[in-house]
Amino acid sequence: MNKEKLVEDYEIGLEILKKIFLLPKEELIEYLKELSQDDMYLEILENNPKVTKITEDDIPDKITLNFYNNIIIKPFGITLKSEYGSERDLIKFNKFFSCGL
Repeated sequence: MNKEKLVEDYEIGLEILKKIFLLPKEELIEYLKELSQDDMYLEILENNPKVTKITEDDIPDKITLNFYNNIIIKPFGITLKSEYGSERDLIKFNKFFSCGL
């Protein structure tokens, strides 16, 4: 992936992350349930996960939802991380992703 494409994807994803970042916990969970039907993903969302929102210099950097396994939301998209450490990309934020917010 070339640098220009990487920067473009980051900028698009950051705008999506900023919108998601503003959602309160319950709305965030309901919104995320609409994005995927993955079993591990839904298990996390349906079990009152701990939500952590991280900023760097007042700019949203990451949202994590934790219930044994983790959902990690960054400017490049949504990743699942199992409690055993393996990760897999679930949703990519790019010009084709419509966040609906």
